[in-house]
Amino acid sequence: MSDMTCHSKIPVDTSVYSNHSQISAPPLLPPSPPSGIILQSETPSTQSLTPSLTPSLTSGSTPGSTPSLTTASTPPTSTSTQPVGGMSEKRHHVEMTLFGAVCFHPKCMTRLGRNFRVCHETLRTHFHKANCYTGESPDCTNLARDLCKDLSTLQKLLQKGVASADVMVERVLPVNCTKRSKGSYCLKCGLVGRPSALRNQHYTDQNKKCRLTEHLGDGTILTGTTIDKVKIPEEVVNLIRKGEFDYGDHNDPKRKRISVRVQSIEELSCQASGNNLVSLVFLDEIQSMM
Repeated sequence: MSDMTCHSKIPVDTSVYSNHSQISAPPLLPPSPPSGIILQSETPSTQSLTPSLTPSLTSGSTPGSTPSLTTASTPPTSTSTQPVGGMSEKRHHVEMTLFGAVCFHPKCMTRLGRNFRVCHETLRTHFHKANCYTGESPDCTNLARDLCKDLSTLQKLLQKGVASADVMVERVLPVNCTKRSKGSYCLKCGLVGRPSALRNQHYTDQNKKCRLTEHLGDGTILTGTTIDKVKIPEEVVNLIRKGEFDYGDHNDPKRKRISVRVQSIEELSCQASGNNLVSLVFLDEIQSMM
């Protein structure tokens, strides 16, 4: 029997937002001021993750505050209306957490996908079904890429002591709103399922990262009751809390395509000596995109 201590969903206030995916704390009573940490993926203004240069959330900050990661959900060339104050209008409510992407729209409050990383197909399907965005449909390809970068950034914040582990974990798995039960799971990727399903569908020849003999576990499963589809092994939660969980490398298809183009350009620049200057200039432009 599982022990459920909280059943109701707690919607997150997303009334103040920008044209980016942001990581913000659930509303508290009284509401806490913002932490002051804003990180932007793929922008020159990204702040350093060094604790000496970044405000610490573990000392001198309001308890319950979380870092705010702002990632571009539209290509840099896109245009949008700029309200007063320079903040652009937010088009969606999907944000990255330590346990994967979550849509914090009050009518959604759900984890997207079963993995810690989210793909563009999952995002596109969610937006199509839930219609929880404003204006044009978000650029799911770029959004998925930026959310994956946010996951890496969150872990770095945790490892460097910039962010509070308790705050970041309890944002998704509040102590008083978490159900505990027994079950089987994969310790490598955190997937929860029946033992037979894991053996036959997860530990396959196509799965090169997870191994049945090494990673099949049995123990306590934590299920969040404020956000749907959050089922994480307690053993994995403890590793994430300590910053020791291996999320794995993100295979960005765009980066792979650019790498192939760079290699081809390098070969051409060596063969055509008369066009070396032009080739090298073009090569620099391509590498600057990576």
